[in-house]
Amino acid sequence: MIQTIWKEVVEVETHETDMNQQWRPSGLFRAIQTVGQHHASHLGYDYRDMLLKNQSWVLARVRVEFERFPKAGEKITIQTWPKDIQQKLFFVRDFIITDQADQVVARASSAFVLIDTEARRILPPRALGSDLPRLPEKAAIPSPLEKILEVGQSSQTLVRTASYSVVDLMGHVNNAVYVDWVCDALPPSYFQDRQLAAVQVNYNKEVRPAESVAIQVGQADGQMTLKGVNQATGDIAFESQVLWKENSGA
Repeated sequence: MIQTIWKEVVEVETHETDMNQQWRPSGLFRAIQTVGQHHASHLGYDYRDMLLKNQSWVLARVRVEFERFPKAGEKITIQTWPKDIQQKLFFVRDFIITDQADQVVARASSAFVLIDTEARRILPPRALGSDLPRLPEKAAIPSPLEKILEVGQSSQTLVRTASYSVVDLMGHVNNAVYVDWVCDALPPSYFQDRQLAAVQVNYNKEVRPAESVAIQVGQADGQMTLKGVNQATGDIAFESQVLWKENSGA
């Protein structure tokens, strides 16, 4: 039986936690990526079969809104479903993440594009050849994923290179790695004095092996935006918005 809504239970591993003994944001991003892939395979779109047709989904935008950060050993339920096709281009998939008390830990929305893996170009949704189920009335995050507007005067904080450990089977930097880069660009004290409320990352241009990205941070009126500039091409590889709330001590 085809399951339009998919659920999996994952455990927060010790190596995925930070200095606060909490799940790192990138750990959650990796978890939802994996669970989403499992559901796509269940629906008949296994990535290995798609690659044989020179097709793949590539993450274009993702936003996660955090209620709290679980600790190592906690079991977390990830629920996901295909929501809709937006702007005649983006395959939107949403997620709700809950703990063992059925309390919401985080909500997420993601937008994928279908690409031709040989030509490295975006394909229209009809190129998939069939229709995914859709639940447009069910939304973890109701608002669409928009462009990120830069705030403040940006200053460079660090440079990261696409070394062996961060490149995935698609031959580019894996999407969750950008979340680590975003966090690395901020002072560690930020994560001790306050808590992340939301992170959005828009992936604009892929970063290939050995390319380096200069990460710039801008702040104004309580908002923070980051962008990664590919030093080889000058392209903006990614943009990110980071929102904070006072640390609850949880």
